[in-house]
Amino acid sequence: QLMLERQASDDKAQLSQIETERLLAELVRVELRKRRAAATATAEWAAPDARFAPVCFYLGYQARSSMPSTFDANLGYALGHAAGALVGAGATAYMASAHCLTSPPSEWRLCGVPLFSLMSADRRAGVAVAVIRPAQVSLASPTFRRWSAVRERLVMADLYCNPGPMQLSGPLAAGPSPGRVQAEHAERGRDVAEAQAICREVSAACWPGCSGDVLRTALASLRALREHLDVLEERDQAAMTNPVGSSHRRITQVTHEQMLRRDN
Repeated sequence: QLMLERQASDDKAQLSQIETERLLAELVRVELRKRRAAATATAEWAAPDARFAPVCFYLGYQARSSMPSTFDANLGYALGHAAGALVGAGATAYMASAHCLTSPPSEWRLCGVPLFSLMSADRRAGVAVAVIRPAQVSLASPTFRRWSAVRERLVMADLYCNPGPMQLSGPLAAGPSPGRVQAEHAERGRDVAEAQAICREVSAACWPGCSGDVLRTALASLRALREHLDVLEERDQAAMTNPVGSSHRRITQVTHEQMLRRDN
């Protein structure tokens, strides 16, 4: 790529045609080889590992995207902070995740999601492999319902909404998060907040000096709720291991507790 025809304007290399990420990876590989050879020659114990397998990816779509909004920047900072915290804690094979995105950034919640929890087992070409299923469009999601309400009008009319140029400062910059995030997460955020409030109320009602009737009623309801949640979790796990095509066979790992409930 460095030997391509020079630019007619200044007779220099066509930088736009050079894959800089691959160039950087090759330079790192050369430097590691030099350090490995030098460490071997001096018989140093901590010689750098020469095994280097970089993975380069195309950033053309990101380069052609619009300017990031304040929400995008805050989300990037939050996920980067979470990733750094996971690295500092020595937690590998985790994906940084942010929640409560419809609230102010100071109220966002960060966590690490184990990649193992996103995987399901499939048998492909006669070999059992762990895969992460792609997320499919939910026909029951608020975004799809919102689009379905205007799909008939879209047949004959254009319904575009131009909010104007990106605002990075001022009152409009700190406004609500994007429409799809609001549609998908606002209702969920309210439900999570209500569930947490109810749990706090139940915890306050079941104090050590509460009546026996209150304690027994709360305990029976919570036990039934736990059973229902276990059933829903098992259903979700079964959905994750459903075969994608006829060539895939479902593999499900059953725990000891699940076997006891099934047999009894």
